[in-house]
Parts: sequence; C-alpha cells; structure tokens
Amino acid sequence: MSNSSNSARFPSSAARQAYYRNRKKLLANEDRCALCGGFVDKTLPQYHPMSAEVDHIVPVSKGGDLVAIENMQLTHRKCNRAKSDKMPAERIAETEKGVDPESWLNWTSS
Repeated sequence: MSNSSNSARFPSSAARQAYYRNRKKLLANEDRCALCGGFVDKTLPQYHPMSAEVDHIVPVSKGGDLVAIENMQLTHRKCNRAKSDKMPAERIAETEKGVDPESWLNWTSS
C-alpha cells in the first residue's frame, strides 16, 4: 500500500498504529470466520479466496470506527468480499427474506 493511500485512509499515524495493533490481536486470537463460521487458515496466501481478512462490522464507509477492535471481525477473503459494505441489519434482513447466507459465498465478480 502506498503512503498516499495510507494517509487518505488513516487520519493519523496513531490511528494507523492502533489499527494494525488491533488487527494483529484479532488474527492471533480468532480462528473462525465471523460470517460463515468456517475455520480460517492463516497460512494461505493473501489473495486466496479462503485467506484471512479483517472486516469492519459497521463499514467505515457507513460511519464505522476504523480502529476499534469492537468493530473488527475475522473473515475469509471470499466472505468479506461477498459482504461488501453491507450493514449487519442488511444481512439479517436478507436472511429473513429467505436469501440463503451461504449464497453470499457463491458470488462472482463481473
């Protein structure tokens, strides 16, 4: 990641340090995807669909806290991409409407 995108994403170097510290804690302490419940293999390469990613529960784009560990969860890359920037209530509403949460995992990008 370039310095220009880091400075745009993180309001300060203290925020950047707090984000990476909390990300490291989460990766060390969790081993299940918060979205599908499956085991997350942290040894997989970064861009593998089942690799570990840290997701913001309330997306930063929708006002979620960038650095708070309470707003972070471990996910598979594939699950995180399928969730996109949906809010937790949007995901629950889709499930209640009969949309199978597992269908989120079968997405393809066009």
